[in-house]
Amino acid sequence: MSRCLYNASFEDFIKIENNSIFGALCDNYHGKALTTTLEAWKAEISIMKSILLKLVSKEGRIIFEYDIPRLGKRIDVVLLLNGIIFCLEFKVGESS
Repeated sequence: MSRCLYNASFEDFIKIENNSIFGALCDNYHGKALTTTLEAWKAEISIMKSILLKLVSKEGRIIFEYDIPRLGKRIDVVLLLNGIIFCLEFKVGESS
């Protein structure tokens, strides 16, 4: 069983259509996702694509919704690049 809802190389992530990535997130989600969650995923995909377009020549991986064992929480996006782990938390739609 995977600990994330989606993962791909930077190169594959850039090539795949946003709707396909969104569909994979929805398909792999356990239960019914809230509308706010679905909208956040759409925004996160778009934001990450714009950022990773600049790094497409770099070898790295992007992971969405990584489960943290025993805490019952998830990291929105994890980037693996040059031996560094970047954990990103999004607040899409928040006003402050």
